[in-house]
Amino acid sequence: MPRDKSTNSQPGAARGPPQNSRDKRARVLHTLDNLLTRGEPVTFTTVAKAAGVSTWLVYAPGVREHIESARAQQARTATTSDEPRSASGARSTRTDLEVLRADNQRLRGQVGDLKEALQASSADNSTSYKPPTSQKESVN
Repeated sequence: MPRDKSTNSQPGAARGPPQNSRDKRARVLHTLDNLLTRGEPVTFTTVAKAAGVSTWLVYAPGVREHIESARAQQARTATTSDEPRSASGARSTRTDLEVLRADNQRLRGQVGDLKEALQASSADNSTSYKPPTSQKESVN
């Protein structure tokens, strides 16, 4: 009996993607959920790499829509997030601020020292500096 190419290789088998394809699609959706849960950025490339599938699959109909939806969800969350910073983030910011204040204080001291040195140098030069006299002779 000739094989019908419009169906799967087994007579009476249900139409649809082969099992391997279904497994890969399920893996992509599971990976997408994990990325969202961990708060990692969702891109087509990161999903494909994390799921171990081709980028072609993540752009395929039925998968692409899930990724686009997750990306839109992340974009909405990023723009409306008013959550307070984590404790470690606040400590890091405080430490950065302390370092910047110390640098600022040190630099202000250097500026003050340089101004004083410039004034002293200017005062020394003003007593010994004589502007050149005009060498123009009037011709009448």
